Formats: sequence, C-alpha cells, structure tokens
Amino acid sequence: MSSDASQSPTRVRHTVLGLVVMVYFITYLDRVLLSNALPVIQKQFGFSIGTLGLILGCYNWAYAIFQIPGGWFGDRVGPRIALASVVIWWSFFTFITGFSMSVTMLMVCLFLIGMGEAGAFPISNRALSRWMLPTERGMAQGTTHAGSRLAGAAAPVLVATLIAAYGWHVPFFAFAGVGVVWEPDDLESTSRTSTAQKSADGRAARELTPSK
Repeated sequence: MSSDASQSPTRVRHTVLGLVVMVYFITYLDRVLLSNALPVIQKQFGFSIGTLGLILGCYNWAYAIFQIPGGWFGDRVGPRIALASVVIWWSFFTFITGFSMSVTMLMVCLFLIGMGEAGAFPISNRALSRWMLPTERGMAQGTTHAGSRLAGAAAPVLVATLIAAYGWHVPFFAFAGVGVVWEPDDLESTSRTSTAQKSADGRAARELTPSK
C-alpha cells in the first residue's frame, strides 16, 4: 500500500502551475505597460512616431531573437533556475527604464527587457511538460493563457491610474517590484521538493501517457 502511495502523483505540479501562471501574468503586465506608457513618454520627450516605432522595435527584435537562446538556457540549467534568472533580469531592467532620460536609454532598456521576457514561455513550457500529467496539459495551457489575458485586461487600468496619479515612472518601478516579489520564496520552496516526489510524478505521467 505504501508503494502505491509513493507512486501517486503529488500536488507539487499544482504549485509549479501556479508559479508558471504568475510568470505569464507578470510578462503580460510588463508588455501592456510598455504599450500604454510609451505614448505618454513620447509626449514628454517630444520624439516622432517613427522614433516610437524604433523603440518598440528594440523590444520586439530582442524578444524574437532570444526565444531560442532562452529555451536553450532552460534546457541547460533547468526551469527553476532559468525562470528565476529571466524574471529577475527583466524586472531589473523594467525598474531601470523608469529612470530613462533619453531615447537611447529607452531603446537599450527595452531591448534588454525583451531579451529576458523571450525566455519566459519556452522555459515555462519546459516546466509544464516536466511536471504536468499528460491528461492535464491542455488544462494547464489554458490556465496559463488565462493568466496572461487577465494581465492584459487589468494592466491598462493599473497603468493609467498610476500614470495619472504619479507620472509614467512609477508603473515601471511598481511592475518591476511584482517580478521581484514573485521570485525568491516560492521558487525556493519548490526547489526543496524531494526526489521521491519528482519520481512519483514522473511515474504517474508515464503510466497515464496514451499508448500508441
């Protein structure tokens, strides 16, 4: 009986799913922050629509270029360390963006934010494929996408409220703080999961994989 219990899937996968949903949520918070704050920044700095396009292009090019390196990084060091690294990376440069004093600084900061955020989804997918049972992976993907869309719906109101009350700098500081708050304790508690628990989830996943 104890042998059967040891092979039962654990609840650790639900913690992992929760962490991944939060990563998706934070990623979209920052993404919507950029699109909503930049017109205000444009008005203050007085740069043209073309320059605004170049600034956004820095983020989008970095996001595209570093998708594959981000996935490789997750394979190389594992999803726990990789996710912690990229979240801290883009949160740091989101914070620095709040101090931007020039177009050049904006372009550099957005490029570096894009570098970090590029790894979020490939690494998260690796974590889900490792932990979620095959019969739950569709639900897990739906949950993560719901988290991102929720952030997309909530962020414009948050950004507009913060900008109206405190100026465009403060949302960058606040949203950077969300990433930093997410990372330390939750990932550390997940890292303490025993090898026996991981093995049980792995065995359960293999047993539930449909035979061909």
